[in-house]
Formats: sequence, C-alpha cells, structure tokens
Amino acid sequence: VYAWIALVDPPAGVESGCPESPSDSLLLFAETAGGLVAYDFLFFWLHLAMHCWPWFGRLLDHARHHDRDDTGASVQAQGSAFRTVRHSFVDGALQVFVNICVQRHTVWGSPKSRLARWLHNILVTMLLSEAHSTGSLRIARRLPVALVRGVHEHHLHHRHRGLPFQQFFSYLDDATLRFVRLRAKAE
Repeated sequence: VYAWIALVDPPAGVESGCPESPSDSLLLFAETAGGLVAYDFLFFWLHLAMHCWPWFGRLLDHARHHDRDDTGASVQAQGSAFRTVRHSFVDGALQVFVNICVQRHTVWGSPKSRLARWLHNILVTMLLSEAHSTGSLRIARRLPVALVRGVHEHHLHHRHRGLPFQQFFSYLDDATLRFVRLRAKAE
C-alpha cells in the first residue's frame, strides 16, 4: 500500500461524493454497488485459479486461509471472522491490490468519489467478515439470500474447497456450475 501511494498518483478530479440531490444519491449507490460487483468479479477469477491451478495456490500459500477448515478445528476456529485475515502476505496483498484497482475508478471509468470509496471499504470488510464467520453480528445475512448468496453460502467453500468461490454474490458460481454440468453431459 505504501509503495502504491508513493509510486501511483491519485486519480484527478475526485469529488467528495456527498449527495446534494436524489440523482447524487443514485450516483453514490451506483459507484458503491459497482465497486462491490467489480471486486467480487475480479477476485472470483483469482480465487478460482488458486484452487484450480495447484501451483498458483501454492505460490500464494492460499492453503493458510483454509488451514482451520478441517474437522479437527473447533467450531469457533472454523467460524471465526479471524479467518478473513488469516492468509499469507501474498494472498492478502492480492486482495488489497484488487480492492485498490476497483477503488480508483467506477466501472464506467470516472474517478470514484471519496464517500463511495469509504462506503465500499466498510461494506467489503463487513461482507468478507460475515462470509467467513458464524458470529452473532451477521448483518449481511439478514439481507435476502438472492442478493448476497455468496455471503450466505461461502462457508460451503470452506467445507469442501469447491464452489462457491464468490464471496459476496453468486452469478459466476452459477455460471461455472452450469458450464461444468454441460461439459459433463457432452462427455
């Protein structure tokens, strides 16, 4: 992060993002939601690669993130939000890099407002913590499953290390499952 700050100039024209009209509120919502979808989209492919290409997963030491998934670990250890930050330096740095990439600009190319970036960081932290925990806070788990199915079902990934790979949503997991089923049918 410090190297990024030292070497990469911030985008020009960044606004505060504080809404002054209904259209500003819609823009803030779009910037924030677009960032969450972009983060989940980009990290899905990296996460899938960590599991499908064993050499890539070993290179990033992704197994550290899963080392408490076995049945020998206590329920508290398996369902702890601590798992959200329990990973290798490289694995964690890759998540931070993906977050930085989606924070600089909106999905339509304009600089993302300060408030949208702030909200994005709060929501990403909350969603990742809840996807990896069985704790009592679980705010996102009160949202409809159809909206944040990845948060509701990511614990299944930690049980068997396969689908679902998405941490927030589920559209890429669904598409992957359809592809695998069609491929199996063709064979």
